[in-house]
Amino acid sequence: MTRPEDPITNSFEARRLHELSNSERRLRENLEAISRHLAENEQLFSRLFALEMHLLRATDPEDVCIALLRGLRGEFELDMVRLWFDRDTFISQHPFHRLAEADLVWLEKGEITDSGLAGQPVRLLQLGRKERFIWLTKKDDQLRSMALILLGPVAQPFGVLGLGSLDSERFTPQQDTAFLQHLAQIITLMLENTVSRERLSRMMVKDRASGAHNQRFFQPYSHQRLSQWFGRHMPVACISLHLSLPEAESLAATLVEHITPLLRHQDILVRQQQAQFMLFLPGLRPMQDVDMAEAIMDACVTLPTANIAQHVTLGVALSSHDEDPSIAELLQRAEQARQGIADTPGAGIAYAKATTTL
Repeated sequence: MTRPEDPITNSFEARRLHELSNSERRLRENLEAISRHLAENEQLFSRLFALEMHLLRATDPEDVCIALLRGLRGEFELDMVRLWFDRDTFISQHPFHRLAEADLVWLEKGEITDSGLAGQPVRLLQLGRKERFIWLTKKDDQLRSMALILLGPVAQPFGVLGLGSLDSERFTPQQDTAFLQHLAQIITLMLENTVSRERLSRMMVKDRASGAHNQRFFQPYSHQRLSQWFGRHMPVACISLHLSLPEAESLAATLVEHITPLLRHQDILVRQQQAQFMLFLPGLRPMQDVDMAEAIMDACVTLPTANIAQHVTLGVALSSHDEDPSIAELLQRAEQARQGIADTPGAGIAYAKATTTL
């Protein structure tokens, strides 16, 4: 005799089966979500590793910034990548000539603190018509989300990295920022290391007394062609300057101080011996080498020594567009011109290709 089914038992078992089925579905969905998250993280860190490799190959702070901007735009498909640097910190010691104004913006002292960013390693913003970040420009109006990443100590950062997207969900305040904080640490370390390395390199090739480059800087390159230093078809003027007076050694620093304001960032000043200097001036137009030599002579005359004009001789040589002598050859021309008037009191300036001596 069969036993009648218990409707209560059947109902309980059905609920249990339904709950187990739901639990299994939720577990499967969670596992799929974890798998997707792991795959995304693996891809993310693979891109980060590629970016780190680019940064490690950079040789100076500007190279780091260029590699960073290119890498972030290329690897992470961002619509805006920009650096803001505090000009009152160590980072401003290096010249940044190759970066566009849209890529690097200089801030005055205290602007990062005044913006409210200091103290928060990463800030994620969703932007709109009413919500804008104060450092953005009119060209950034289409951005809908943004990550602002502090570079340097959180309390006293030296800069901010901005990442912008047209997608409003790309950066949201609820997102985890561990990856971006890790990125900030890498960038900070790279910039600090390259600045320190560059500072050390400058110390090794700088004359301590005057601040000009020294022979250690010049010697490895002296037999290179001008085109290797300054580019092809670039006219280069060379000035050989000599002080022939007893206190020339003590005047070296003062001389450099007087000459430096006349120079451009691409000009090179080397202290060859105690009282002898050489300058390389690329890209001068015709007669500009004459003007520069006379300006340098005028600067020398203002040195705090009586009758110094009687003891300063300058030799000038100018390469043409269609020749490519070595650096040493051009210097030799300038030095030969200088020596030609060295024994003539008050002669001042001589030109290697000129018939007239000033």
